[in-house]
Amino acid sequence: MNVDSEQENAEAWTAYGTHHLQRGTLVPDPGRLDFGFWGTGPGLEVLGDIASLRVLDLGCGTGKFAALVARERAALIDAVDCSPTQHQRAVTRYGGRRGLRFVLADAVTHLRSTAEPYDLIYSVHGLGYINPHRLLPALMQALKPGGRLVFSVLHTNSAGAPPFNTVTPRPEILRWPAVAG
Repeated sequence: MNVDSEQENAEAWTAYGTHHLQRGTLVPDPGRLDFGFWGTGPGLEVLGDIASLRVLDLGCGTGKFAALVARERAALIDAVDCSPTQHQRAVTRYGGRRGLRFVLADAVTHLRSTAEPYDLIYSVHGLGYINPHRLLPALMQALKPGGRLVFSVLHTNSAGAPPFNTVTPRPEILRWPAVAG
């Protein structure tokens, strides 16, 4: 995976967000945060007590999980996404919520520019779209000493290839379901 692959992924998420903005698709409040495949993984309990901590939701998309975490755990959350349309969807649905700030930015750029490190950085299926050679050093810089990184990634890519045993970037293709109308 290179920066071009990251750009292609960002463009795909932006197109996806554009589609849903044009359709007026509502962002439903999730019943729970799920780090596994929907309905199969651990939830908020893996974050522990994060009240009053500085938290980052990396690759927040529509912001639904950031809103849930802010509400349920009374955390101060920055929710970052690089797609302008996903960011717009998040701000439209959850903007102005207490303890929640949406940021439109490239993940690595945001991590490198943050003035104050985070106590907790989490991502639900978002890290797999970013080159790990760019991402991992930035994560290390943006996390407080003793801070935690909690994330999930899809266990196979779109071609069905399983995870590697090394930190190895690989291209990914985002496929969206066909939508009538």
